[in-house]
Amino acid sequence: MGNDCRSLIPYVVDSAYGCRIGFVTKRGTVAIKPYYSCVYDDFYSKDDVIVVGIQNGFHSKDDYVKQVIDIKGNNIFKELFRDVFMSDDRQLFSVENSKGEHAVLDRNKNIIVPYGKYKWIGGYKGGFARLKNESITNGIKEGNKKWGVINAEGKEIIPCCFYNIHDFYNDNKDFVEIDFFPLEKVESIITPGFLQELPCPTRTRKVSFDDLRKGSDSIGDYLVNEMQIEKDKYIKRIDEYNRTLPENREMAKRRLYDKPSDWAEYQRDIRRSVPDAYEGEQETHWNTE
Repeated sequence: MGNDCRSLIPYVVDSAYGCRIGFVTKRGTVAIKPYYSCVYDDFYSKDDVIVVGIQNGFHSKDDYVKQVIDIKGNNIFKELFRDVFMSDDRQLFSVENSKGEHAVLDRNKNIIVPYGKYKWIGGYKGGFARLKNESITNGIKEGNKKWGVINAEGKEIIPCCFYNIHDFYNDNKDFVEIDFFPLEKVESIITPGFLQELPCPTRTRKVSFDDLRKGSDSIGDYLVNEMQIEKDKYIKRIDEYNRTLPENREMAKRRLYDKPSDWAEYQRDIRRSVPDAYEGEQETHWNTE
């Protein structure tokens, strides 16, 4: 244990309530008694705090309540949470309380984002966290989710109005990937009645953390404007696509039944007939191969 880089080392014991985890020093002295059901982080210095879980006996064996403890085993927030995401610098905590409300707290117990302001808040990485709001359509089923990004001060850097923002807390990413809108399902030119998505190569944007910091006051407005421009182009392209359906179906029938061996010529005709709102980008010829 002397070669271990951690300040405290976890150990496991069996008890009447199942396995419990505690912590010892490098000399084997018990520093925190075995009490926890799971541990999500490690102590590397005396100033570190970590997230631990305790099995909730009133629910399933995989259901835990969580708390944040220091190197002495003290619960720094004096309460139990349904969930906790700790930032990569261990200074900010995205928490969910027993009522299902989400908030952001700092290590000094200050409330950065109050409980209930957003439907969900993810963990902080690089000074940024995802968040979402959503409408409930029937009390059970989720309606339209809207995603955004906040900074360490709780300010919305990317407004909460986008279709999707991909996870970066659990990935080795230094950028935010945004989907402006969902892909529409349209009827296939070749197969009547068959629905498939019409791709849009410009519906997604990647914004680096550095760009978010530099353009924090204007980047949100820029992205909202870009989203509207691309969405208008996409709707126009769908309308053009739908207008070509009868003509292309008739052509497809002729090629398939009159000259089934001339597959290469059939492909060329289909390519020429597909309306292209993106100036010949290969990704737009999605159903012609």
